[in-house]
Amino acid sequence: MFFAYSDVNRDSFVSNTYLLAVGKLPTFAAGDKKYEKIVAIANLKIDEWAREADWKNLYDPKYPIGTISTSDTYEIDDEVEKLTAAYGDYIIIQKDDREYRYQTVAPENLKMYDHGEYCAVVGRNLVFNRTFTSDDPVFGGTILAPVKLYPEKLTSAGSTVPVTDPNWLVKITAAEWVRNDNVRQNQYPNLVAEANALMEKMKEANDESQVSEVTIAMPPVGRSW
Repeated sequence: MFFAYSDVNRDSFVSNTYLLAVGKLPTFAAGDKKYEKIVAIANLKIDEWAREADWKNLYDPKYPIGTISTSDTYEIDDEVEKLTAAYGDYIIIQKDDREYRYQTVAPENLKMYDHGEYCAVVGRNLVFNRTFTSDDPVFGGTILAPVKLYPEKLTSAGSTVPVTDPNWLVKITAAEWVRNDNVRQNQYPNLVAEANALMEKMKEANDESQVSEVTIAMPPVGRSW
């Protein structure tokens, strides 16, 4: 069975997973132990999927980090796995329909940039090369950063499957379901093989979205702190 990403809410995912694993539609609903077990397995598998690649649908090129104030340091939200700095990416401060671009550098080099627009990711913070003041043209502007987000989980009835190809999640969850079923254990290798094939196809389709951290060359003139 194959279905579109937009069609797969939590109920339809559970129904399709149980149908694939057991061969019949479920007679249970949310709150039932079987329903909750399928959801729990799926949420674990969603984490596994997220670690396989920098998936395009988890990438946001302009995620709002915060608002420029009289500080040089801005905390990154918990839903952000990492801030990316691929070639061509910038940290943008948007103010009054204007965009000011800041290049990302290695944290250990940030203090060597005396002038210009530079910043670095230090732990769970985005740190700029200077403290802003209320007189700065970017003061009050919104910080927009390229990020990879953590995937959303199937936590409510309105949740939808975040995996690029929901059929992978159906098959790998069904495989885990039958793994401990004495009657249906023989289905396990085939379901895993089918899920692995779908994973490879997802990765191939995702190649263009791969991102990596880069640093830029140090300026010829700096200062030592």
